[in-house]
Amino acid sequence: MTDQDETGLSVGLKKLLIASLGGILMLFLLGYLAGYTAVALENETLLFRHYAMISGTAVLAILVSLACLRLWPESGDEIVSETTRKSNRLLQVFMALGVAIGVSLVIIEGPETSVLFSNGPVSSFFALFAIGFWLVVVPPLTWIWWRTVDEHEASAYKDGALVAGHVYLFLAPTWWVAARAGWVPAQDPMIVFLIIATLWSAVWLYRRYV
Repeated sequence: MTDQDETGLSVGLKKLLIASLGGILMLFLLGYLAGYTAVALENETLLFRHYAMISGTAVLAILVSLACLRLWPESGDEIVSETTRKSNRLLQVFMALGVAIGVSLVIIEGPETSVLFSNGPVSSFFALFAIGFWLVVVPPLTWIWWRTVDEHEASAYKDGALVAGHVYLFLAPTWWVAARAGWVPAQDPMIVFLIIATLWSAVWLYRRYV
């Protein structure tokens, strides 16, 4: 994609920057909002400063979201197919659903458990909800999205899977052996999962927009 906007950046590169940087900033703001709200609720009585911080962070998150939508470039000669529009809408729904569930679980479990960033014990409710969502809800949603994508996005997604799969193929055994030799800490499955998922997404977005 060689189209450029008034800033001189290619349209694809600008989309990639907005998607990645805007997404990271939104996750940070929503994570902070969930954590601060949970801590504030522990005091039972919300003070004015609590309302101010919570509402201010929520407004900032909304502004970031609106800014991303406003800055999202449109190529004048780019024809967007109906399948692309549908897959984009599905991705937006998935992102909103994921953020909502993550924030809800942090509030339910409480900030002291660090439920999303630790290997500590969790409640039975959390386990049933998380496992049920991951095994029952996510697979059909993923299949529906995959059936809507066009050839370009499917190819980009496959490239991401190919790179991430090969990185996992070499990373996991190497880390496992190095940990047994005492060179590195023991392997954490979720850290490896996040590395692979991040790499997969990065390659997919790059191949899709650049």
